[in-house]
Amino acid sequence: MKNWRKLAELIDRNTLDEYIKEEYKKTYGRTYDTDIYAYISDDETEVTFDDFINVGGNSWLDDDHFLLDTFKGGYYNIADEFNSNDEFVKYMIDCYNVEIPFDKFTDEDGDIDYVDCAKYILENYCDECDKALSDMVDESWDGTITDYIMDDIKAKAKEEEEEEE
Repeated sequence: MKNWRKLAELIDRNTLDEYIKEEYKKTYGRTYDTDIYAYISDDETEVTFDDFINVGGNSWLDDDHFLLDTFKGGYYNIADEFNSNDEFVKYMIDCYNVEIPFDKFTDEDGDIDYVDCAKYILENYCDECDKALSDMVDESWDGTITDYIMDDIKAKAKEEEEEEE
């Protein structure tokens, strides 16, 4: 039986926060759900975390886990974080030294097709895009997701305690 009070007692917020942040980076832009699980060790001294790729959105592992959160799938990429494809392209050139064959994406009027330039970066500079995403998450991470999870664990622990009384 799950013991939310034990989980609340053992869980380390900083460890959870680091795990959630790294999982967010890995799951960003996936088109399927990813569940975040917590497990209490058999000797009840430690909490570990794991992810479960939940392609259909209605599956789960049949074990004694605690479901902490679900990262919902979405159809987006790092370019969607910018106001325009032009802004994304310039950012990637300036910060990650990507090189674009602009002549390939420029029409006879001299207009650059930044949509195609962004696609070119996404297809040819995967490592740089991953690094950019990681840097963006690190810079903007404020632990809000972790706070929400910790509040939920505490609420379930309190609910469990009240049911026993």
